[in-house]
Amino acid sequence: MTHPIPDAALSQHVLIVGMTGAGKTYTAKGLAERLIRDGRRVCVIDPLGVWAGLRSSTDGSGPGLPVLIFGGEHGDVPIRDDMGRAVAGIVADASCPPSIIDLSEMSGGEMKRFMTGFASEVYKANRLPLHLFVDEADEFIPQQPMPDATVLSGEMDRIVRRGRARGFRVTMITQRPAVLHKNVVTQAATLVALRLVSKQDRDAVDGWIKGVADAAEGKRVLSALPGLDTGQGWVWSPQAGVLDLVTFPPISTYDSSRTPEAGHDYRAPTLASIDVAAIAEKLEALGDHQQAEKPRKSKADQDRMLADLQARHAEELKSAFRDGYLTGHGDAMGAAAEQIIAAARALTKQPAPDAIRSTEGVTPPAPPQPARQHRPAPAKMGGGQRRMLDVLVSRHPDRLTRAQWGTLAKLRHTGGTFGTYLSRLKGAGLVEDDGTLFWASDEAVRQFGADAPKPESAAAIREHWIAVVGSGAAGRLLAALVDEFPGWMRRETLATLTDLSATGGTFGTYLSRLRGNDLIEEDGGLLRASADLFMEPAP
Repeated sequence: MTHPIPDAALSQHVLIVGMTGAGKTYTAKGLAERLIRDGRRVCVIDPLGVWAGLRSSTDGSGPGLPVLIFGGEHGDVPIRDDMGRAVAGIVADASCPPSIIDLSEMSGGEMKRFMTGFASEVYKANRLPLHLFVDEADEFIPQQPMPDATVLSGEMDRIVRRGRARGFRVTMITQRPAVLHKNVVTQAATLVALRLVSKQDRDAVDGWIKGVADAAEGKRVLSALPGLDTGQGWVWSPQAGVLDLVTFPPISTYDSSRTPEAGHDYRAPTLASIDVAAIAEKLEALGDHQQAEKPRKSKADQDRMLADLQARHAEELKSAFRDGYLTGHGDAMGAAAEQIIAAARALTKQPAPDAIRSTEGVTPPAPPQPARQHRPAPAKMGGGQRRMLDVLVSRHPDRLTRAQWGTLAKLRHTGGTFGTYLSRLKGAGLVEDDGTLFWASDEAVRQFGADAPKPESAAAIREHWIAVVGSGAAGRLLAALVDEFPGWMRRETLATLTDLSATGGTFGTYLSRLRGNDLIEEDGGLLRASADLFMEPAP
């Protein structure tokens, strides 16, 4: 069966538009599958964490395509917001396999920082054909960027408008074409338009038509957009001579952007294996090299950075050598080596083991130091570690689940970075837990309580939660459920109140995040805000 989007159209920029639930990401995945199977170079920018299914079979029980995943829940290689340029260096290399850059675990600010570095570097480094899929493109190239996003918007605009000579073929995917920058909209040679109801969004499509295609045919296309079925859309490629209303064929990999349904027991799909050792090593090397290339800082800035590094790492190294220093010889030296490796992992922000295993059959001699004691809290903490501590201190003596804690600290609670910081805080005697809930120790409150203002009421706590999850779809969903508490709400009602589609990928994705972060409860398909949000703070 011939695909409704011809191969010739994929050598140009493509714009895929459609409201939530219309099937735009699903359609884009079908294009990515074709390109990957044809041996093309593909990179996907995934801010929602819904593309990992490319690595799994249709039913999720077997492997799919060998796609490298940076970041996110299924990431092969963890990433931070300061690694955009390093990741771009890998993606731009001809030997890099097809890749997904999952930004879903980053905050809005972290995402912008990562993408600014990535867009700048990949434009400079790439020279061969590269198909770049940008999901939720209006997040990165908005019509009216905020002051802190103007550089990112400019870098992405440069890729779209000038990147053809450097090999870029960009597929932009958006549910709001009205807020996607007009400069990049008009650069698309092919339009894929699925269901659109909003007049402003259809007007944006009309702008593309007037600049690229036939205005008379455009009236027929625009009038049909509100009534299209899910998975149905117009394919318009004037250069290829194509204008067809089609139903897109099913994809051949796992639909990880599908909206979760009530009663559905989610199981993580089986992912294709991929060798990432060389990629991880190269990423670290590129990161070090590009750090060295940064513009020179002032002497005062350098002194502050040096002091911060010393404060963060001196105690870790001292502790590692103190606890791992073993007298003796032979196999016992292996235990000391393991301790040194653990220290190196900590310095590269990789999770280190909680305890050092002794070599089997060998009992190392007792270390010269007494039993391990809590390390003193560093005079300065990195931003993420201090955020974690401040969250617990401000809520003391209340207790939080790991997921709730991670959300408030703006860190992925299942990630290696969170685990590393948790180990450090527990090692310093600042955090306690019972295996499920976490709270600040009395020592943490004594040392840091003055700098961590306590919420005055449950209402203040709820307002803070809504602010943390953001003003977008997740925040609207949580606010609607908070307003209804203690009542329960049907999914369809919640979707209507928040201007979302109950069957759309966006609704399902953000609902799953709220559920995974212990912010909502579900019973028989009914939803409500978690009762934890209504507990008055302890005096």
